[in-house]
Amino acid sequence: MSPSVALLKESTPAFAPSIKADVKARAIHRLLSDLQQKSYQFFCPTPETQEISINKRIQLSEKELLTAKSVHDIWGWSIATEESETFHSRELIDQLIAAGVLTRDKLASGVLRPQIRVSCLYSEGAGPNYYVHSSWPTDTVDAVFFGPDSYRYIRYMSSLSRHIPNPSIAIDMCTGAGVGAIHLARMYPNAKVYGLDINPKALELASINVAHQMPNNKISLVLSDGFSAVADELRDQVDIVAIDPPFIAGDERTYASGGPTGIELTLRLLTEARDVLRVGGELWAHMAAPITFDGRDKFRESLRTLCGFEVVEYDVIDVDIFGTDIADPASYKDIGRLAAIGLVLRKLF
Repeated sequence: MSPSVALLKESTPAFAPSIKADVKARAIHRLLSDLQQKSYQFFCPTPETQEISINKRIQLSEKELLTAKSVHDIWGWSIATEESETFHSRELIDQLIAAGVLTRDKLASGVLRPQIRVSCLYSEGAGPNYYVHSSWPTDTVDAVFFGPDSYRYIRYMSSLSRHIPNPSIAIDMCTGAGVGAIHLARMYPNAKVYGLDINPKALELASINVAHQMPNNKISLVLSDGFSAVADELRDQVDIVAIDPPFIAGDERTYASGGPTGIELTLRLLTEARDVLRVGGELWAHMAAPITFDGRDKFRESLRTLCGFEVVEYDVIDVDIFGTDIADPASYKDIGRLAAIGLVLRKLF
């Protein structure tokens, strides 16, 4: 199948930013250029570390309101900035305000709050390295998450390039800020890469990241509930489906909502992926497995019921992640921890 074959069903439009989003994108691209000139670098911590760090800064601050002391505070730590500060030119500040990237605090006069965050993914020397995602805290339903999971996902994906050396078509499902889609395009510059997500806000930020990271690469971003937007003629033709799915139980935020026990959405997407992969094609997943108090892996138990795949790899990447999320006894009553899992499934028939 040629990489030029359309992914979308005729009834499904490709994602296209609105005029308002385009104004926002231009402001953000100018911001990224300014940050690059300032040698900005920020690696995104866990939400728990973020909260601890902010609370510590508040305790150490002599001011009633914690405000930024650097561009790292604004765009990395999501700390408000006084409008009189000169971290950026007045012209850029005005453009960011007009685009809604900086908003005026409703309670504190002369204070601006960042509505995005800018994080690095790779170490130095890897080319453009800024990824735009939602500011902290990511507590809105349509928040776009980036964090330690993103780093684990990319490292695991990189380790799998030997499996399928020359794919024609690859899909990054639940693409979010576009991290997986961009990395697939870097791994396979001759492949046609698609990033699918159900969240329009995620695709808006992903489109900015794609334009910044790979301006000459035609990564296609598609608004899709699962694989529903994939054209019938492309089914059984895809070489790779990569996925970093939501996996938190009972969470309403799109980026986190994994279903009642946290694994339902993942299992659904694995089943749907089987229908788009070619025979011999592979699904690469970075996901979380709920582990019971007595050590049972509930995801692996459920995986046994999935037909048409062989398990090529099932690797424990990290034995304990997102510990605070299992505190809810209603969703995780018999769960002692969440383990980060690297999974490779190969389609048999």
